[in-house]
Amino acid sequence: MGTELRRESFWAQNRWALPLLLVVIIALVIAGAILGPKLRSASGTATATPTSAPAPAANPATATPPAGSPTTGGTSTPGAGSTGVATATPANGQGAATPLPNATPIPTEQGKQLGEITRPQNQVTTIQKGADAGSTQYTFYLDPRKVVSMTLHNYGFPDGSFQIVSPASPSPSPTPFTDPSGRPTIKFLISYQGRKYQVAVSQAGIRGAKGVWVIVTILPPGYY
Repeated sequence: MGTELRRESFWAQNRWALPLLLVVIIALVIAGAILGPKLRSASGTATATPTSAPAPAANPATATPPAGSPTTGGTSTPGAGSTGVATATPANGQGAATPLPNATPIPTEQGKQLGEITRPQNQVTTIQKGADAGSTQYTFYLDPRKVVSMTLHNYGFPDGSFQIVSPASPSPSPTPFTDPSGRPTIKFLISYQGRKYQVAVSQAGIRGAKGVWVIVTILPPGYY
């Protein structure tokens, strides 16, 4: 009984202790509820170290070349430089030579497109339609001599660096002969860096005065 009196005497004398104890307990519960998830999150972040692999570098062997880069291969397209028609570029600047059928192979020359000059028929059709419409981008294709002087640069003979030796500037135009495929053809001889090359132009589509001409062969000395 003396013990119970002492307990009652403690709580009676310290009535503030019980509310204070309750406040401390409630504060601890709230703190645990707030800080617990943050502590667990911080612990997980510290133990998990993500690794990121660097992006693979582009493979130069398979990268797509930029537009306008030289293309490989011997097939060329007709061109007129600033006239807007697609131009031909000798393969990688090393030169290319496509032999004529049943003819001796032609050695390549730096930066030149030699031998047979081929192009899709739809490009000839485009040139023909432009000439028919009177477009200044295409009307010069009606003059075989102008075709040589204005498009030969597309095949590695820079403008101003060559001269048409024969036929001499004709009036009227020289009479074409017929090549083995039946196309009207005219052969020009040009002088370039002390050497003479034969350039043949043909009418690959319409024949006669309204037909356009395109370069079909460029042969170095000793191959014509």
